Amino acid sequence: MNQIRAKVVHIKNVNTLHSLTFSLNQQVLQMLSLELNPNIKVGTVVYLGIKSTHVAIAKDLKGQLSLENRLKAKVLSIENGEILSSVCLDIDGFTVESIIGVDSIKSLNLQVDDRVLVLINASDISILLK
Repeated sequence: MNQIRAKVVHIKNVNTLHSLTFSLNQQVLQMLSLELNPNIKVGTVVYLGIKSTHVAIAKDLKGQLSLENRLKAKVLSIENGEILSSVCLDIDGFTVESIIGVDSIKSLNLQVDDRVLVLINASDISILLK
């Protein structure tokens, strides 16, 4: 599970749905959740959890997407297996792992030091309890 330290900068609650915006150094992350600890307020620093299999990678992305989170990243390393690859990425000083298919590595022509976009659905992010 990837862990990213971030600061809550905005909270919107509608009935039982919570939309949170976080500052991650120079970039912004959004999260949607049905549950929210009442101690979490604007200004609170939290650790966000994101499964490696929920981290997508894009190169030369054009057009519109419904994914809320598009983060600039740099490829640090790529470890290829027979079916899956582990890609380590630097997002504003945080190392995040993405698990994607080997065929995706080939079709993206992904290389170490490439600049990419990391795509994460807002509902795939959780606040970790520390």
